[in-house]
Amino acid sequence: MLQADTDVLTVVSAGPQVSSTSGDGATASDSKLIDEEVPSQNSIIQEHELPSDEAVKAEHTEEPVAGCCNPETQDLQTYASPSEEILDGLIECGLELISEYTLHGKASDLDIAEAVFQKSLLFSLTEHPQGAKPFINLGYIHKIWYGWHGRLESLDKAIAFLLAGLQLCPVAHGDRVACLINLADALLSRHIHTGVVEDLEESICHNREATVLLPEGHRHKSLILMSLANSLLARFEQKGETSDLDEAIRSYGDALNLHSPGDVNRSTPLINLANCLRTRYTHHGSISDLGLAIEYLEEALPLIPREDITRTICLANLGAALCSRFHQEGSLTDLDGMINCYQEALSQCGEGNPRRIGWLSSLALGLMTRYKHLGDVKDLEESIRYGREAITICPDDHNDHHVALHNLAINLLTHFAHNGCVDSLEEAITLSRQALAKLGPEHLNRSALIGTLSAGLYTRFSLSGQLPDLIEAIEYGNQAIRPHSGSKVTPSNMATLSGAMWHYFEQKGTFSYLDESIQQNSMILELLGDSHPPRPSILCNLGTTLLTRFTHEGDLTDLEESIRVSRKGLMLASSGNLLKSRLLNGLGNSLLCRFVEDVNRIDMEESIACYRKALSLCHDGDPFRPTVLMDLANALWNQFTHKSDVPGLEEAISTSQKALELCSSGNPNRPMVLDVLGTALAARYELDKSPSSLEEAIQCHRNALSLRPEGNPNRPRALRDLGMKLLSRFDLIGARVDIEEAITCLQEARALLPSIHPLKAGASSSLASAYIAYSQKASGSTPRFDEAFELFRDAVNHPTASVHYRFLASLKWVFLAKKYNHVSIREAYRKSLELLDRYVLFRPSIISRHERMNQFVPDSLASDAAACFIEEGDIESAIELLEQGRTVLWTQLSRCQSERHPISLLPVQRCFANIARQNSQG
Repeated sequence: MLQADTDVLTVVSAGPQVSSTSGDGATASDSKLIDEEVPSQNSIIQEHELPSDEAVKAEHTEEPVAGCCNPETQDLQTYASPSEEILDGLIECGLELISEYTLHGKASDLDIAEAVFQKSLLFSLTEHPQGAKPFINLGYIHKIWYGWHGRLESLDKAIAFLLAGLQLCPVAHGDRVACLINLADALLSRHIHTGVVEDLEESICHNREATVLLPEGHRHKSLILMSLANSLLARFEQKGETSDLDEAIRSYGDALNLHSPGDVNRSTPLINLANCLRTRYTHHGSISDLGLAIEYLEEALPLIPREDITRTICLANLGAALCSRFHQEGSLTDLDGMINCYQEALSQCGEGNPRRIGWLSSLALGLMTRYKHLGDVKDLEESIRYGREAITICPDDHNDHHVALHNLAINLLTHFAHNGCVDSLEEAITLSRQALAKLGPEHLNRSALIGTLSAGLYTRFSLSGQLPDLIEAIEYGNQAIRPHSGSKVTPSNMATLSGAMWHYFEQKGTFSYLDESIQQNSMILELLGDSHPPRPSILCNLGTTLLTRFTHEGDLTDLEESIRVSRKGLMLASSGNLLKSRLLNGLGNSLLCRFVEDVNRIDMEESIACYRKALSLCHDGDPFRPTVLMDLANALWNQFTHKSDVPGLEEAISTSQKALELCSSGNPNRPMVLDVLGTALAARYELDKSPSSLEEAIQCHRNALSLRPEGNPNRPRALRDLGMKLLSRFDLIGARVDIEEAITCLQEARALLPSIHPLKAGASSSLASAYIAYSQKASGSTPRFDEAFELFRDAVNHPTASVHYRFLASLKWVFLAKKYNHVSIREAYRKSLELLDRYVLFRPSIISRHERMNQFVPDSLASDAAACFIEEGDIESAIELLEQGRTVLWTQLSRCQSERHPISLLPVQRCFANIARQNSQG
């Protein structure tokens, strides 16, 4: 039994999981957190390097400047002109207060500085050389307030003041460069907040002008180069043009080269260059870029005093870079280093510090990552606790409020995956909706949030089976992959949509959705390079969907491709990669299917070896461990059915029981584990005829059914499994209540499946068998033979069911129609021989074809068919059927001889002996 739905959810949950995870394992909001800690990274430049200090010390110019008015108090121009000493004194006082704020981070210093500069506007003269400084510094202060509170109003005021200051600074003015840099930074921040493209283009334009105006060798040249790089990086994030990214890296590198090693001012270009290299790594997957970024950040950290705000920015970027490398290489040292960075930064942000919000969220994500790899529940609980604190202290109107909501939603989805707590899942969906309501249609984070909401709804559907959740998940998934201004299509969102479409196929049997799921995974691979971190996870998903299509359509190309992509994913995944166990498990599933088709002992052995290796990579608390145990048990059961390996069957039962112990009552894997355990117990009953084994099997299937309420996509299978076990008990003891319940279960199972669903054929065949048993043994009841054989006809003619199931249903139809002398016997024979050739030819090798002929095809099928038609006087049809059967058999014989396979000809000889005997009797 293929547990593909678990694989998809895990990868995808493994993403959010359902969840909603990006390619390297970090969530889409990881990078957003860093951006919030370093609003577009250019705040490093302005807050710590150029608080209009350049404006204070700018060279005076005798050239008259244009008049200007305060954008908030235009009527102040009517005041009399004061002395220059008062204006100079106010400016000097305000700048000293800004310096105090820069050193100690006290908001009160900034409040007083703002009041001083507001007062200086009363004494400002348009012709005074320092007339622009109050405007520039007020703009700078409001820019800081925006960084604290995230309110767009503060940013709009900052831009208004800076534009007013720029009017007072002609090209030759000494303050123009400082004003241009601060204005470019503010416009870039507003672009990030609102998505307005014009702000970004103006920011780049102002930065380019500042770069030209400042001469080589100027002490602030590096700041201007970094400011330009910041804007280019933002435009790359929006438009995806590599030239912008490469120019940004060059600009950051030029800025870094202006500072010698050991220079304390070297830390800022180190941080910014590292961040840009991380961006290139994210988009192009070059591990060398990531390694270099970590080197730069580790060099920068000792240069920054512990009390300096910039240190927390460096810690943020270093933590994020270590996180990315951990997901690529799996080193626990990187994982612990990431968490240490976040913990140090949080310890420096006490109560009331607005930066505490971002650090709480970052630490929560880091702990969640460590939980996913080490399984320590303490990390999971602390992660959620930090996430809740972030939401509590974050004002509703804060620019980061949606980020805190989003991150907690992701953590709660993981919490649900761990213990099946439905409350966590419901809260995650609610938080995602609340966060989404705060974003405009063009917001940069909208796609990531929609992806998480889609993953939550998809997960809830997997639990409850409510089709509206799945439909909504697909609708949001389509929105998430639809590019809009300022956003990109992410592999994680495409993977979630692929998983949802796969589930829709499982629910409705609509093959277009399965094909679309496969196409989505293939498109993701086209977007990624061979070395890109998310590639193994997408290969894992693609392998699962291809295997699903094979099980329904029987195209061996899909099966072979599933094995190929799983092997490739394993080759690309590093030794410590958490996907290793998922890929091994997926490869085991595909090899097991090929064994069932080809009966190749090597495939079975490798399949079981894959499961055992995957199990060894799953620590005791790994939420994927029950899935591997379940699939290993399923493989051991398959091995028993082919080799009568009794110890293997007992191991299958004990392994299933271990998996069940790991699945709490609310765990979504529990019903599937119960299915496997019930199947293995039923096999033991067939072996030793122990009623207790059958009773245990029935109880397992009852429990599995109780966990799949109405609307659950797997309810039809659960009903069929229970119905067939009840039918076995009816055959054993003949209790009427068993056959009646069996029929009820099988009728419901068949009714729940859409008419084109591939499993409809199996449901029809099973219900037909129940009707036959009911008619044969239930005394005093009206026989239901006609209904039974009509169901066999439906199963054999089903348009989407696999040839394998249709052929087996036709053989059952032949056997029972002959036994009860039903009028449909001739039609049954025709259908069997019609499907025989296709059934045999679909086997991947001569050996497997011969094995199938021996296992399922009666020696006398063609001769019995001919005899049936001869009895009816239809000699022409009898000859036609004999010829048809002989053609199939001779074709197989000739292939055996041409390929020199040492296959016994006894089955063929027996068949022709029967044909000859039938002819002589005729």
